[in-house]
Amino acid sequence: MLAVTAPRYDVTDLLRIDVAAELRKLAEGQLQGVEQLPTELVRRALRGGASNVHVELARHRLRIVDDGPGPTHGVLDRVAALLDGKREDAERHLALVELERGGELALLAAAAFDVEHLEISSARGQTLVCNRGQRPRMLPSTSSGWTTIVLRSRRLDRATAESWLRGACRFAKASITLRGKELSRGLSGLSQRPLESPLVGEVAIPLTGETSRVHMLQHGVVTAHASVPQMPCFEAAVEMGEIDGASGAAALRAALHPHIDELVDQAIQLMIHVGKEAAKLHHRQRTRITRLLLRAARQRRRWEEISRLELFPAAAGLERRTWLDLRTMSAATDAEARALLAIYPEQDPEAFVIGDGPVWILDEVERSLVADLLGVRFCPPPRATASSLLARAQRTSRAFFSVLRDLAVRVAHPFRKAR
Repeated sequence: MLAVTAPRYDVTDLLRIDVAAELRKLAEGQLQGVEQLPTELVRRALRGGASNVHVELARHRLRIVDDGPGPTHGVLDRVAALLDGKREDAERHLALVELERGGELALLAAAAFDVEHLEISSARGQTLVCNRGQRPRMLPSTSSGWTTIVLRSRRLDRATAESWLRGACRFAKASITLRGKELSRGLSGLSQRPLESPLVGEVAIPLTGETSRVHMLQHGVVTAHASVPQMPCFEAAVEMGEIDGASGAAALRAALHPHIDELVDQAIQLMIHVGKEAAKLHHRQRTRITRLLLRAARQRRRWEEISRLELFPAAAGLERRTWLDLRTMSAATDAEARALLAIYPEQDPEAFVIGDGPVWILDEVERSLVADLLGVRFCPPPRATASSLLARAQRTSRAFFSVLRDLAVRVAHPFRKAR
């Protein structure tokens, strides 16, 4: 019987690495599109120590200039190898791996998104020029201490890229300008202030919204977001820095999780600070901070401090308006009926019989929160009748003439001691 020899194949070509596909997969897995590329290049500059970054976006064109040290000669060599289609696949793959290991996501993305022209002029003294269809060239730099990156891509949409940049870079401490104008910075709302150690960043009380939102930053640029459900609404920007051995939104959220309680506490402290001046706030602002503090009190967070804040307007006696706290409200509750007299903000106190005890002025949401917190209910005071209005007018006139009489006596006898 003749021996049959199995055919032998050279599998070298079959196992060849598709560097372009791997690069594209890496970039698309980390970035949501070429519009995010300017933001990542700004982040790279800030990570390198830049304090001034200038961004120019035109149709299909991007130019970024910063005062950081720029990429090293080794990094530029690896980018050149990655973009050189005539290099061996193994060499290009090694360059990709080393760039990824060095955290050069922005430069990897620049090489991945079908860029027609890429020029990196480093402040360290080298310039890399890459044009589609040509081999990369390394030239002496003429940057005069600045690092400049220029790229052209038909996939780059200026409006989308600008929107992304404005949203992601508004917490950076460095000066970032877009088309010559500095980007607006920080959080806005009813009040804001820096976070205290061990957290780094800022916290604010937004005027609208129900869900707390945290912007997680790396080198001052937004990388991911997280929500904090079932807490009084706040907004925070927290610097996360580098996460050892991990990357991506999931890793940042895991790193933030142990600090959530501290973050919530600092947000509530800010709410308490604002609540101390509740009587001076505009109606909309006062309503907002009162509701947030009631939600915090319902969870027994800083209850002692919140219960002493004079958040609630009330009518009492001849006074038109006074401000009282939760402790006073609890003490004024009828022991048996567990009821409090209250009117709505849009109702006229003059239309009701207001005695010496307080009549609270609360809207529907505030009543619901207080009822849940103190276990009370609210009912309206009696409507004013003709006789009650007459009696009120008589009391007012007596008080008025009593003041006039005392004033006349003091004018006539300025040195007589008041009785």
